[in-house]
Order: sequence, then structure tokens, then C-alpha cells
Amino acid sequence: MKKLSLSIIILFVAEIQFAQIIDTIQFAKWINENSIELNGQGLRELADVLRDKTIIGLGECIHGSKTINNVRFDVAKTLIENNAFNIVAFEMSFNIGLRINHFLQTGEGDIEQILKQGHFFTNSTEMLDFIKWIKKYNQNSDNPVILYGFDVQSNIDLVEDMLKYYKKTNKEAENLTATLIQIFEKNTIGSFRSFPAALKDSVMQIVSRLTEIHLSNRKDFVYAAGFNEYEYSAERIWILSNELQRINSSYGQSIRLRDANNAELVKWIKTFEGEKSKIILFAHNGHLGKSHQLEPRERTLSTQGFYEIWEEDFYTGYYLSEIFDDDYYFIGTQFGSGHFMGFDPENDYHLSKLEVTPPEQYSLTHLLQQANKPLYFIDLHSSKAETRMVIDYLRSVQSFYSIGAAYDYKYLKARLIDFFDAIIFIDKIEESNLLEFEK
Repeated sequence: MKKLSLSIIILFVAEIQFAQIIDTIQFAKWINENSIELNGQGLRELADVLRDKTIIGLGECIHGSKTINNVRFDVAKTLIENNAFNIVAFEMSFNIGLRINHFLQTGEGDIEQILKQGHFFTNSTEMLDFIKWIKKYNQNSDNPVILYGFDVQSNIDLVEDMLKYYKKTNKEAENLTATLIQIFEKNTIGSFRSFPAALKDSVMQIVSRLTEIHLSNRKDFVYAAGFNEYEYSAERIWILSNELQRINSSYGQSIRLRDANNAELVKWIKTFEGEKSKIILFAHNGHLGKSHQLEPRERTLSTQGFYEIWEEDFYTGYYLSEIFDDDYYFIGTQFGSGHFMGFDPENDYHLSKLEVTPPEQYSLTHLLQQANKPLYFIDLHSSKAETRMVIDYLRSVQSFYSIGAAYDYKYLKARLIDFFDAIIFIDKIEESNLLEFEK
């Protein structure tokens, strides 16, 4: 992580101080004149606003909210029905995404059991309802929706599906994959646990050999199991190789590798599905944001304290902007108050229903509340920002909600107009209804 120079520190302090004199009435007026209320007609207006977009990030500022999920799913349904979007990709492992998609395309498998294998925040009744909606939509569509996971983290279990594939295609690869599984089980290697240094060379040699086998036997593999399965398996090997490097990296390097590889995986999806494919990404704002941000040095629920800068190349959204340029459009979310399902630091990080305290005055989140609308969309690049004060505020570094899976920090800071293209604001949220899940 790079240290801020003195001049940049002074600039950020000046911009943060500026927020204390923002005129809330003028800001609310700007929102009311430029926002779209997301009712039935508003969703159709939003589809028209986004008609030229091909890759849209729908972020969440907090995991475990039924309300935020359902709003994003309503937007996605509108884009699927009106704008020909045909791919949805989630912050979930590539392998679980393939299992869900197999259910969508064939009806095979127990979808609830598949969801239980993933992150708790995608293991919910609202997620289940959305998957069922896609399945029903696909039955009568000439442009069926395909689902992917684009998070390279938590993919160690993909060796199980690799083994199934190689049992049909290649004995040597089958044996090598079985050896990997034994090593992982014996050493309790997972996506959040590094493996002994003594094993690194042997493990990576096995992965390298699997890559060689896969490339040199392409014709036979495609004949035995089909083109799609061949490509999926090749991507599994690539993900596994990068995941093994990530879990044995330093904290900062691990974050950078994860998000850079997430973006490469989205690029692969776009290429594999074809030039005309249109993608909706579901992930946390902290992944999909397009610029650097300031994170608290110590976990805190306040905007106060010392914040450190994380450079652009720590974020999936930054890499997506580098790869796709203006074709990538990021819509973040913010909310006023409510509850979510998350890990409680005051109760040994048990998964619990938690209440979010009100936003601090003059934070972006607080100002978004002043429009007194329960649910709306606002493009931060609107040309109708009539006052210099609003323009300067959007160009400055400000605080906004960014809560992850645990409620041990609350705000991040960023130059708003660089981080977001647009924001969906929800006045009040409710917690997700989680399915029973495997820890």
C-alpha cells in the first residue's frame, strides 16, 4: 500500500472539510430534479437511460440485505426484459455459479443445496426467488439468461468438479487431481488458509501439468465432453492456479490479486459468450467501484480517524474500466437506515440480525436522505447540477456507507464522481431471509 504524499493529504483534508459547509437544501433540490423514482414506470425510464450500456455493475454497500437485493433484482429483470441483457454474474465462486447455471439450463440439481455451499449473502430466499424467475423467463425466451460466479476467491472446491470431468476425459489428469484433493484435505488447505511452503512447488507443478494436459488434448477432450465443458475446465485450472498464489500472498497483494483476477474472469465470460453478450454484475460496492478509495486504518463506525488510500488497482471496477473503458457502468447503492444479516463483532462474530445506526451529518449517505424519496436512481454525472457547490461536492472526497459481511466498519471515502457513475438510494432496508447454510 502506497503512502500519501503531504500534498495529497492536504488536498484530501481540504476536500473533506468542504463537506461540512455543503448546502443540504441545494443538494436535495438537485436530487429531486435529476433522479428517477424506481417504481414501475421509473424502472422503464431507467432501462431507457441504460439502453446503450453493455456491462453494468449493480453494487451493494452492505451484504445481507433483502431490500437491496430485491431492488437490484428488479433492475436486473427490467434490463433483461427490455435491454436484452443475457448474463448475470455474482460475487460467488466460479464453480458454484456453474452449478447454478446447470440447474437453470437443465433443471438438474437441488438449487437450495447448491446455494448453501456458497457465501451466506447469496444463500437467501430473495436469491432463490431470482433464480426461479430466471428459470421461468428462459423457458419462453429466445435470449436465455446465463449465470456465472466471477469471484476467484473460495474456489478450492472446484477440484471436485475437475475430478468428475477428468474421469470422463483423461486418466493422468484424473490421478493428478485426486492427488491435489488428498493434499488439500490432509493440510486443511482452503481459500482462507495458506498451505505449507514445502508443498508449494509440488502443488504448482501438478497444476502446471494439468494445464499442459488440457492444452495438448483439446480435440479429445471436446469430443469426450463437449466444447463448453472443455472451456469451463480450462478456466477452472486458471482460477485454481491463481487462487493458490493468492492464499499464500501478503494481505495487500492478496486483495490486489483477487480483484485483478475477478476482472480477468469477467473478460473471459464476455469473450466466451460473444461480442453481443450483455452482462450485469452483482457484488459489493468495494469491488465494483471505479477508482481508489480511503479505508480506515483501524475498524471504526465513524467517519473520523485516520484513513489510508488504497490505489486504483486494488479494485475489480478499476480493472473493468481499464479493460472495457466506457462500456463499464457502475451503479452503487446507499441506504438511510435499517437492518441486515452480518457478523457481530460484539458477539464473537456470530451471524446475527444487526441494526445500522443513522449516517453522520454531511456524509454522502446523509445528504442522499434529504430528498425524502423512499427509492430513487441518480446519475452523478448529470449535466443539470445547477450550482457550483453541488458540482464541487461530487468532485471531492466524501464518506459513504460501505459495510461488508461484518459490522466492524461503516464508511469508506472516495472522490464520488470517480468512484460511482450512479447511485440507487433506498430509505429503509430489511435483513435477508437466509436459507440454512453450511459454515
